[in-house]
Amino acid sequence: MHQSRYPDYMFFMYDKIDEIVPGASTKINQIPSLPTDLGIKVLSIVLLYACQPTNEAVILLARKEFKEIPPEWTIENLDSAVKIGIDMDDEWDYRRLLELLYESRIIYKNTLNRYIEIGSRSLNKEIQEAAEDFQKILKDEES
Repeated sequence: MHQSRYPDYMFFMYDKIDEIVPGASTKINQIPSLPTDLGIKVLSIVLLYACQPTNEAVILLARKEFKEIPPEWTIENLDSAVKIGIDMDDEWDYRRLLELLYESRIIYKNTLNRYIEIGSRSLNKEIQEAAEDFQKILKDEES
């Protein structure tokens, strides 16, 4: 059960994951052993909670769980999970997705660059601006 010192909403993500696959929230690193469609659904829930909430604690909790999922599997299945869990035309969601990938850029640099490129081609000016912001951050790091 969830620790009582935290508000219940902190753990909605785990409840949603366990609705898809009972007990999966306690072994998030084993997502690759699930049937691919279920694993993608679980990843989409993690992405949703890492990118949509405005509560920083919830975002950070989901980001921690994202980092527990084996990266090879995540890279292979990220696009499918993003289609389910992220509104790529919403600046908040998109920017949080880039932040998530940026935090683990050693592993996800190519994926981050691909999502920056996707954003730079968006018709939404806010999405383009977010992509430009991350292009600049990466360029500044290289300098």
